[in-house]
Amino acid sequence: MTEIRLGFTGHRPNRLSPEHMLAIRGRLIYVFEKLYMAIADSEIYFSSSKVGFTLVSGMAAGADLAAIHAAKHLSWRLHLLLPYNRNDFIKTFSSIKDIDEFTQFLADASNVTEMDALGLLTSIDESHEVLGKYLLDNCDMLVAVWDGGESKGKGGTVDIVESAIKIGKRVIWLDTSSSEISAKISKISANDNQVTWTANLNNELNSLGEFFISN
Repeated sequence: MTEIRLGFTGHRPNRLSPEHMLAIRGRLIYVFEKLYMAIADSEIYFSSSKVGFTLVSGMAAGADLAAIHAAKHLSWRLHLLLPYNRNDFIKTFSSIKDIDEFTQFLADASNVTEMDALGLLTSIDESHEVLGKYLLDNCDMLVAVWDGGESKGKGGTVDIVESAIKIGKRVIWLDTSSSEISAKISKISANDNQVTWTANLNNELNSLGEFFISN
């Protein structure tokens, strides 16, 4: 089986409206399904092999938990990342619902990686930055729920998106800057290495098989 590792990053509830929170899960299922079909149909890359998907994601309240829901809906494997040990991280949740989901998702995951257990941290302050780097090192492309705004802390969604683009990973951006959550995908010009965003998701997804085989 060929396994595609889809990285995910997204805002916490403080940068998402209640309307966005209601819509994000359905929008993610739609994009994940589109992505699966585009890659699974690529005869160039996969020939007769079966395709599997793993979601590689953090577990913060907000978009992360919505993405994990969407991946579970499609029966994808889960590789879940924590900036530090789970017994401390669970204290970051403010609702019983989020705590219950966090506990269940840990049980459902194929793999759970805690950054401090890897020996990568010299201080707790750098834990999210280390998690973002680990995520990008362990995914083939990235999906981001992002409002288009500036970074408000090291290792957050904006930093991860910018780092993904710098190292040449394709990014699907679900733009939450308005009530309509539009989907865009990054394109890197072969001539000047400049990045543009296109809303023509279907055409771009159809070329992903060739993209993966060339990278």
